[in-house]
Amino acid sequence: MSKKNKIKKKKLRKLQERSDKRTADFVARRLESIEDELADLIPDLQTFNHYLQIMQIGFCLRVIADVKKKYRKYADGHTWEDEN
Repeated sequence: MSKKNKIKKKKLRKLQERSDKRTADFVARRLESIEDELADLIPDLQTFNHYLQIMQIGFCLRVIADVKKKYRKYADGHTWEDEN
């Protein structure tokens, strides 16, 4: 492999990593807005005394928070393997 090809591959890999980090940041921000929308539903459900649905939304919020944390870490420079 020539030196030019190695440099091209390195630049391409760097661009791909940057793109992946931006995408992970976007996913984390979208998950945050979904969390906010779901949390805004809780007072409305309390009006109707729908406590089972409130518990289900609480579970969804925890799952979304875990997924958001994973993508936020990746966007902040960690690798997928650094999860523990």
